[in-house]
Amino acid sequence: MQKETETEYKFLVSKEQFEKYFALLVKKYGKATTKLQINYYYDTEGNTLNKNDVTVRVRQENDRLKWQIKRHTAKYGALFSSDEYCGSLNFLPGIIKFNEIKEDLILKGSLITERRTISFGAGGKLCFDFNMYLGTYDYEIEVEYSEQDKSSGDAIASIIDSDMEATGVTKSNRFFKQWEEIKVETL
Repeated sequence: MQKETETEYKFLVSKEQFEKYFALLVKKYGKATTKLQINYYYDTEGNTLNKNDVTVRVRQENDRLKWQIKRHTAKYGALFSSDEYCGSLNFLPGIIKFNEIKEDLILKGSLITERRTISFGAGGKLCFDFNMYLGTYDYEIEVEYSEQDKSSGDAIASIIDSDMEATGVTKSNRFFKQWEEIKVETL
């Protein structure tokens, strides 16, 4: 099991803000790459992991599947820090079992992201995400960086943050909030 620590800013934005900052930052840092990714979210029957700031997902990019457990360790406004554990899968399971988690984890649904990525510094990334899930959609900007790119990452985030209120909500939080609000409809 591979462990990484991730530090990132997350901003939930309008379509207009999304396009404005994309144009501004692609002009400053250069071209963007685009990819499609699907996050399949898992949790217990009562969604106890999400309620305790733990995300379990399988991310699909093309024909590759990667499982991840993210333990959100700190949050300050739009700034998040998480410990991530990950590995590869050969197929998408309906139920996942981990030794460190006592309950079976059930596939709850998927979130599809069209991600445009702009690189900065030694390894920093600006991710412009258009997300679709459970009958809704949103726009998010993430500023991901390592300690080596901290000053650049903080500077970029302060430009975006000056224009909006920090939401401090992850994709998985938004997905599970929507999942909880889904109503039964008889057709």
